[in-house]
Amino acid sequence: MKNKKQHYIPQSYLESWCDPNIPEGYDKYVWMFDYNGQKVKKKSPKNIFYESDMYTIYDEKGNRFLDIERGLCGLEGKFASIRDNKLQAKKELSTEEKYYILAFVAAIHNRTAAIKEHISEQWGRVLELGRMMKMEYENASPEGKKAMASIGRLNDDQSYSLEQIEKFYNEPMQTQLIPRINAEIDCYTKMYMSILNTDDEVGFITSDNPCVWFDPEAYKRPPFYRSVGLGYEKVEVTLPVSPKQLIIISHTPLPLYISVQRKSVDSINRKTRFLANEHFIVNRNYKNDFWFKVIKPPV
Repeated sequence: MKNKKQHYIPQSYLESWCDPNIPEGYDKYVWMFDYNGQKVKKKSPKNIFYESDMYTIYDEKGNRFLDIERGLCGLEGKFASIRDNKLQAKKELSTEEKYYILAFVAAIHNRTAAIKEHISEQWGRVLELGRMMKMEYENASPEGKKAMASIGRLNDDQSYSLEQIEKFYNEPMQTQLIPRINAEIDCYTKMYMSILNTDDEVGFITSDNPCVWFDPEAYKRPPFYRSVGLGYEKVEVTLPVSPKQLIIISHTPLPLYISVQRKSVDSINRKTRFLANEHFIVNRNYKNDFWFKVIKPPV
């Protein structure tokens, strides 16, 4: 069956991390480490980070629709072209090219297996609550049903049936991916984007969950408000482009291209490794102890 194997981390993206010293006659491979860095394998980008029919939409008759998968593939192609022809040469970007980069970042952030599980868990809790409320209503007395009905809807603009919520739970990518990407792009267009550059041989690493949101001020807020959000002043969004480059989106205006030292690269790699789901990727058989270091915020 065509297009059944659907990558949540694009093959064209991962190819930037193929070992530069692959022996002649060997297929290209990256070095895939487990989360704790205890195990490492040489893996072809085409054979990792995918699920069967992850974005496929099925109708009532079982027909397959690949609109989401094809749309993501088109975006991957646009990004790869900009990366290879503009970013690597540190050229100026058009407004359209910047938009495609932001769209790619938003897509990568929302299409992973980790996010799929997160969305499903969120709607699963809503579904469980909805089923409990339905059962309570069905078992209530006539007076109880009348009292429940009198409450009405809390928000007419965002009301869903139990069947819709069940669909969100069972098909998180098919129902939630595109709205989440569009909402995120809208936020990114109000921020600033720069490209960090390094000449380090190892450079930036990536992972199976490579788009990182980080707010260095989050620990200062009360516990209920410590979630990282794009509206906070100090928030930073990073996505490795290749071992040599990394996208950073923030509320701070910076030059489009910025060279960084090894210390900054290691600091970013530590966050990339920490936010990985199960694996991180390096362009050679190398790991740095600093990537695993837990740094406690000041008291």
